[in-house]
Amino acid sequence: MKNIIGPVVLVVLAIAIFFAVTEPLLAGVAEYKTTQMELNAALDNAELLQDTRDTIDVEFNNFPLPDRAKLDTFLPDSIDNVKLIIDIDDIAKKRAMSIKNTSLDTDSRRDTKLGPDTGSYGTMRLSFTVSGSYAQLERFLEDLARSRRLIDVVSINFRAAEKDFYEYNIVVQTYWLR
Repeated sequence: MKNIIGPVVLVVLAIAIFFAVTEPLLAGVAEYKTTQMELNAALDNAELLQDTRDTIDVEFNNFPLPDRAKLDTFLPDSIDNVKLIIDIDDIAKKRAMSIKNTSLDTDSRRDTKLGPDTGSYGTMRLSFTVSGSYAQLERFLEDLARSRRLIDVVSINFRAAEKDFYEYNIVVQTYWLR
């Protein structure tokens, strides 16, 4: 009987050590394997994103510099209020008109949406007044439509002053990438 008690005690002790020490360690290892699989998937996604970014960079760098400058003018990556006003004033000067009473409203889209703005572009409204004949206004608006900058005319109001000479209150909206 003495010979049986020793091995039985060792087996019971081995089982107790397994359940007290080894099994919790194995559960921790299983958690680490799950975490490792998630991290490997994230790494694979990151490599895929880097490949996509590199492909887009190559395509972008293949664009001729003058075309890139045109794209930057059409839809800039930041808003330059002063440059926008100067550009519109230059268009008006070509038609013997001048801009006055300018007013800016940056990101006018936020008034129509609830919650944070997660859009990929921002908007800005510029209101100003120009004076001249109706024919001058038509040519001014045609030039504005042909400008390299993406500009939407939101509204036009006018007030008659003298014979074929009006004061036009114009609101335009422009965009930029965030």
